[in-house]
Amino acid sequence: MFLGDDSLALSIIDEPRTRTRNVHFLRCHEHQLAPTVVRHVVAQAIGDRTATEYNFTLLGDDGASDVVIDALRELGFTRVGERWSKLSLRACGTPSEVLAMVESIRKDHGEHGGLLDRLCESCLRVARSGAEANELREVERLLFPARLVDERLCNFIVPIRPRWAKELFDAPLASEDLLPSDESIALRCENVYYRSGHVPIVTAPGYVLWYVTADKGSREVRQVRACSAVDEVVKDVPKALFRRFQRLGVYSWRDVLGVARNDDARSILAFRFSATELFDRGVQRKGLDDIIFRHEGTVPPLSMPYGISPSCFRELYSHCMS
Repeated sequence: MFLGDDSLALSIIDEPRTRTRNVHFLRCHEHQLAPTVVRHVVAQAIGDRTATEYNFTLLGDDGASDVVIDALRELGFTRVGERWSKLSLRACGTPSEVLAMVESIRKDHGEHGGLLDRLCESCLRVARSGAEANELREVERLLFPARLVDERLCNFIVPIRPRWAKELFDAPLASEDLLPSDESIALRCENVYYRSGHVPIVTAPGYVLWYVTADKGSREVRQVRACSAVDEVVKDVPKALFRRFQRLGVYSWRDVLGVARNDDARSILAFRFSATELFDRGVQRKGLDDIIFRHEGTVPPLSMPYGISPSCFRELYSHCMS
């Protein structure tokens, strides 16, 4: 992979006609962006085949560096024997439903028994009522792009201007611009988004469905375009938040201060998100209103984050993935 004129990472990945993808080799140069680039390469190895119901990604390279190993762990790989393994499950269901899916896969793939045994244990643990929300988030990470439907996870629809959607996650929107987005930001597997501190507060762990608002200069607007996992939510004054999250976001200091209406003493909200999935088929505003009304009994203006029930999240997500 190249960033500008620099070669930062090299990977050798085969394309077998099976559900298993093998990463035979993954190396990176010493560079300040090496962790970001490696995570991007690994995430692409996982995501390229998520059009199928499920698939496995394996890396058996004994010479993997600490940077590579950190990326594998962060993106849900499990060390089984001499290799790192990942099951990518395309599903949206309760912990019990997801457990049943993994158990069914285990019956057909004995060669991945060690990985699937561990995943079944994790799914069984969170299917019990005593599990904490962070444990559900961990299972979701291990099975990404799977999404768990559960009362212990909070779900929100978050409006976002096309400008920020382009910068943070929406490559098709960004492609409409004459000037491309910052490459280093486009490669990141996690980012941060700022909101006014006086709106309903998004909570973690949970999910956000990104609703891209109207913009005369873009065609893909007024629709739900993507889904992300919320990892952390912090409310503080602008300077403290900018100092804490500057490495992640596309926001300049002027942008962050603008969220606070140029009042550096006004508290605002920042939430760190990851595991973003861009939908091929979004939900247009009319269909979105219909689904929300069916589950929530009201139609929100969507000028600020709006909390939705697990059943509403499930229908919206499933609609986008169908």
